[in-house]
Amino acid sequence: EEEEEEKEDYMECRFYKAWDAYGAFSNFSPFPIMMVSPSGDEEEWPTVEHYYQASKFRGVAGANRALEAVRQAPTPELAAWYGRRTQRQAPHLVRPDWDQAKKEVMKEALSAKFRQHLGPRRLLLETNTLKPRVDLLEDAPHDYIWGIGLKGTGQNLLGKMLVELRTELLVEEQVLT
Repeated sequence: EEEEEEKEDYMECRFYKAWDAYGAFSNFSPFPIMMVSPSGDEEEWPTVEHYYQASKFRGVAGANRALEAVRQAPTPELAAWYGRRTQRQAPHLVRPDWDQAKKEVMKEALSAKFRQHLGPRRLLLETNTLKPRVDLLEDAPHDYIWGIGLKGTGQNLLGKMLVELRTELLVEEQVLT
């Protein structure tokens, strides 16, 4: 009976495609972000995915062409494809600390998106009011790191980061009111 009560107090919000009900949570959703470059200049990126994929090549000698190709990709799908392909085919262009840096890069990009765009921020905050506990799950069938994967056994790092960010934003709003 206790387990049944827990399920009643729990809800999942699944997202994957940018056009889904919670699609604004997707890194492919069309919300440009402003980020500060290593030189201190503000740069606009078409989506979180563009920024994340391009960040693999930041600061590596000879990788500027790859970085700019990702930035200029006409869609986030092409940015992801180009970033992943370049990482596989030319691993020497990937920054040596990428495995350690990628989570922080993602957190910074998500923070920018949800702080710079009211619509996605409101949607994220509203998930907190649905049930006592609402988990956000990136329902990506082929991604077992950032998503839950086909069988739901993935790490769901993106969903977990969004839950953390939701908590930060809620605290900030409470401080301001």
